[in-house]
Amino acid sequence: MNLLLLSLCAARLQETAPDSIDKSKQSAILFISGECPTCAQVRRDYESVAAKYPGKLILVNCDSHKNYCASNKILTFPTIQSYYKDQVFTYMEEEYSEQSMTRFAEVIFGSIFIEVPNKETFHLAMEHNKIQQYFIYYGPSKTDGDELFSVFKGKMRVYFVLSDQQRLIAFRFNMTVVFKGEFVREQLTPFVYQQMENPFTKLNAENLQQLLQYNILCVFVHNSSVASHKAEGKWVKKLAYYHQEQQSFIGKWYNFGHIDVAKTDLKQILQLAKIKQVEQPYILVLNNKNQYAKMINNFDEIETFLEGVADGTLPMDKLSK
Repeated sequence: MNLLLLSLCAARLQETAPDSIDKSKQSAILFISGECPTCAQVRRDYESVAAKYPGKLILVNCDSHKNYCASNKILTFPTIQSYYKDQVFTYMEEEYSEQSMTRFAEVIFGSIFIEVPNKETFHLAMEHNKIQQYFIYYGPSKTDGDELFSVFKGKMRVYFVLSDQQRLIAFRFNMTVVFKGEFVREQLTPFVYQQMENPFTKLNAENLQQLLQYNILCVFVHNSSVASHKAEGKWVKKLAYYHQEQQSFIGKWYNFGHIDVAKTDLKQILQLAKIKQVEQPYILVLNNKNQYAKMINNFDEIETFLEGVADGTLPMDKLSK
């Protein structure tokens, strides 16, 4: 029994001091906190994954290293991120199971592509595993594809099928979207990020900045404690899914998200946009030039409003500081 206990202790992943992390090598970091009720179980599953990748999975306790966690904008626990050069790869799945964390490690430390022999085998695997969001890349060379998609490594699940012609298809939540542009990074990047995101994303400080890199952001500002806001929220959500699926003018220009003022850490954004009370829901439009436009009521005119902002007909104000 004593030998067994010793072996279990030896296998336990030790907490790491940030200054001892070798930044020249890619690693994955699990950020935990003693105040997090699920972190203990996630840590145990993470340790099982770490045994398969010796020296590559790291554990940082943010109770002991608050400054490091704050500098990396770790706002919730648990969080898993991988850092390599100037890129940050964030674990995006809702559950923190050994299986899902293993998949993340496989993508981070392996090829971006999971190769499948043919489309039929692929679809059988998807149905069995009930995977809701993924991409299939058809191409003549897995190596060329790796180079083309390297910017998305760790952020997307891509299945590769050998083919003479290049094709990229996004499968998400019973919806299929085919990429129709040229296979160059400038055109792939906005398409892939748009498909990766929930069309109606719950916004936080991190994903807000990510979404603003590629599109204007249409934000539904509401208060979840007010029952009457739910109807407008369902309408905006339906609008977001429709325009992304159709790849319409609005779908190409906008990402959609929502801010719940009862729970958000983005109150500063609302204050800068001069939204002080949310007795009625707002539509707030933001861009990466620190500008905003907003509308209240008239939810049946949202599309006209969004088109006007995108084409410059409706002016945007500067966010105050």
